[in-house]
Amino acid sequence: MVGAWVVLAIVGARGARELRVEANLEALLPDDTPSLVALDAMRERVEVRAPFFVLVESGDPALNRELAAQVRDGIAAWPETRWVTDRRDPSVFVEHRLLYLPTGTLEELADDVEARVRWESCALVPGCVNFTDPVELPTEADLRAAFAAEPGNAELLQLFGDEATLGEPSPDDAPPGQLCSPDGRVCMVTASLEGDPGRVSHAERILERGERLLRAVTPADAPADLRMEVGGRYRNVPLVKRLTEVDLSATGILSTVLVLLLVLVQFRGVRSVVALALPLGGAIVVTLGALGWAGIALNLISAFTLAVLAGIGIDFGLHLLTHYGEQRAEGADPEAALASAMGALGRSLLVAGATTAAAFLALAAARFAGFAQMGWVASLGVVVALVAYLTFFPALLLVLHQLWPEKRALFRRSPLERMPQPSRRMARWVALGGVALIAAAVPFALRLDFEYRFHRLQPAGVANGILRGDAERGPTGTAVYLLADDPADLDDLHAVRASRLGGQAPVVITPRTLVPQDQGAKLAALARIRAAIERVDGRLDEDARARLAPLRPALVTEPLTADSLPPWAADHVGSGGHALGVAYVPVRGSDAHQMEALAGELERWRAAHPAVVFASPEAVLGEVVPALRSDAPRVVLLALLGLGLAVALIGRSVRRLLLVLAPVAAAVVVGLGLAVLLDLRLNLYNTLVLPVAFGVGVDGAIYVVWALGGDGPIDERWRRFTTSARAIVGSTATTLAAFGSILVAKNPGLASIGSLALITIGFTLLANVVWLPAVMLGWARAPASRSVVGAQAADGDAGDHVVHRVAEGGA
Repeated sequence: MVGAWVVLAIVGARGARELRVEANLEALLPDDTPSLVALDAMRERVEVRAPFFVLVESGDPALNRELAAQVRDGIAAWPETRWVTDRRDPSVFVEHRLLYLPTGTLEELADDVEARVRWESCALVPGCVNFTDPVELPTEADLRAAFAAEPGNAELLQLFGDEATLGEPSPDDAPPGQLCSPDGRVCMVTASLEGDPGRVSHAERILERGERLLRAVTPADAPADLRMEVGGRYRNVPLVKRLTEVDLSATGILSTVLVLLLVLVQFRGVRSVVALALPLGGAIVVTLGALGWAGIALNLISAFTLAVLAGIGIDFGLHLLTHYGEQRAEGADPEAALASAMGALGRSLLVAGATTAAAFLALAAARFAGFAQMGWVASLGVVVALVAYLTFFPALLLVLHQLWPEKRALFRRSPLERMPQPSRRMARWVALGGVALIAAAVPFALRLDFEYRFHRLQPAGVANGILRGDAERGPTGTAVYLLADDPADLDDLHAVRASRLGGQAPVVITPRTLVPQDQGAKLAALARIRAAIERVDGRLDEDARARLAPLRPALVTEPLTADSLPPWAADHVGSGGHALGVAYVPVRGSDAHQMEALAGELERWRAAHPAVVFASPEAVLGEVVPALRSDAPRVVLLALLGLGLAVALIGRSVRRLLLVLAPVAAAVVVGLGLAVLLDLRLNLYNTLVLPVAFGVGVDGAIYVVWALGGDGPIDERWRRFTTSARAIVGSTATTLAAFGSILVAKNPGLASIGSLALITIGFTLLANVVWLPAVMLGWARAPASRSVVGAQAADGDAGDHVVHRVAEGGA
């Protein structure tokens, strides 16, 4: 048997190497979520490429521009690069700016130019008299004002950050459109690369290449304040994955160490630690291997389930080893002690493991994929741990005894077993004090809120800390991509333009924004202007030529098409027969509250414009929080109903059911009230603590109720309770250690799991070993005649706290 588990562990270890963690939020949602459906539709028809950008910051503007140019040239050599730039060159748009004016305006201008040319021609002919004043031609400022007055042109100007970039030189002689802040302290290089940064392996490869490039261009005499960083999803996705893997490793190791230290303290020897640790490690490795061989990608929540299993899974072994140790202390040989332990606890552990696995499996009914995957992964881990302790553990104990014979008792007597029984009066005061604490906690618990500021849940190392600010020179906010088969469907986006999310209208860039309409009539008007000027060209005086000078550079002869746009602008137009647009909504992509509002706005846009696909990777966060909020009560209720039904079926008593559930509800209420006082909010990570707290709490309450409410005199029942209390404290302590290990995670969201778990599960322990016994002793009643051993064998929770010594010479 030991050899078989060694082989399983080796196979599992090889499979575990293939296990992947999906670090993006999309993995937390079901496939039919509107945001995911829109993104999938977008990816099927066009490739939406998240920008890759690099930021350079220092107090030397000239150095910043020089380094940005070197980074630009380096990225241009990458095989994945479609285009890269360190400036948004406005020259194409400046050259064709007259085409962005209305056709009627251009025709009126042509009429005015022809009239002025006629006036100037008359002035050049002796004897010719002009009876009217010359027509005033527009100045450069007039043309700019006319250009900016057009609604579509105002959105075009947003691509450059401000109106002045169209034609006016920069004050510091930098090239027009340079992606630098006005003071030159921050410069930016942006690129479009082949591939999807959502694929972690691709994003990791690009990030590593970008970091190598930055190291290569960093000058030896670089100023102390020089900073260069990669930004965007190409940075965020790999770093979240990298930090998540570090957190997984750290929390897994710490969880195991803390649990084993508790075992070492409880059982006084390394031998017991080895006997409990090997089956636990084997179960975790086999579970990881099964997931890896199946090609399962864990999400951010389910990835940390395995650390929790270290505290939950070992409980099966704790009870078997406790019973085994007691039998050995009474003189039984190893085979007989194991036979007794397996005979007394085997059925209980099977039923308990099944109910615990079922409680976790209830989470799989959630639509929120974070809960759903966590549920079946935890359920699988519990089953594998149970099998390991029922098969590997007994065989391992016998092998260890042959190699390393036992020479002393496995554990010392617990102080809990010597705890004096309180008087009924004291018990009532303790019970009433608990009721008062619960009543005081209710108003605070009702104020518990969700954490909407998602950036507070991100690891500190993800953000590069360099603010793009004015260096980006373009519209800011969350990008919503607009896709249509017919470009005309993007012309009338009344619902989008009427939106005031974030306090102002979104900036909408469509093909009509970039490519002027009715260019044939406009080019004809420009041809009239050009022909009129050519008739008098060379004969005008300097003053007359100055009046016509602003028009000359913009008298183009060819239309402006998508193919003649700069690459960074052409990406806004679309390709492959599809029309693409972008709406920049002035909301923060890391604010879950604003993203939830954006997700609702997208639904209204889809209803108003059914021919248009609206997709935004950032809006996925707006789907996560509502899904979490709607599923959290359902999941908690399912877990609670499942456990309650098991208790009701086994106990066949409403009183017992209420006694089991009361301390759990009380502990959660007090725990959540304390969480509010500590400014700890629910988020998409720590909500999973609630169903686990119910399971752990019901687990302990069952054995308290069965011990104090069983047969026999009160003194005998108290002795049974003190024995149970030892198991309850030891088992809950291992769960707390497993959850507490998550506090070392660099991801604040994941660390919040540990904080909330320590509070809620810690209060379940106090409720089970202090408040519930006080309630039962303060208002004791004669128990129904029933076999405690039979009740023990049928217990329906995790099997963590089986009453090992029902009475002297009991089971």
